[in-house]
Amino acid sequence: HMTYHEFLESDDIRLINTVKAIDKNLRQGYLVQRYKVKDDFGVSKSAFTICSFWLVEALHYIGEEEKARELFNQISKKSNHLGLFSEDIDIATKKMTGNFPQAYTHIALINTAILLSEWSSKRKKITLLVPRRKRLV
Repeated sequence: HMTYHEFLESDDIRLINTVKAIDKNLRQGYLVQRYKVKDDFGVSKSAFTICSFWLVEALHYIGEEEKARELFNQISKKSNHLGLFSEDIDIATKKMTGNFPQAYTHIALINTAILLSEWSSKRKKITLLVPRRKRLV
């Protein structure tokens, strides 16, 4: 989202290195963990489903489109028989855990699908011209 919101350009080395570090250190197959440090619940044994979709977006923005599509295809096939996702997926068993269904995960799925779609590449960004307010000193 750093690129989408124009905070950093997609070729910014800080962004590229961060995305690659997440991909290398937090991804296990199609699953992405939020973190790997021990907390009040111990060491996490599950992946936060929304993070997998966020990584797809990030990979796409830094030019790793093929890897992004591959990851998207893998994770999108892991919904239940109704196409729904939970908040977490157990890394070892691949069982859905946590809140179910998880709205935030579904929003990330939709946003990622749009980003990777042909429609997304053809749409134009709308820039609103909003007058700046004078600064009070």
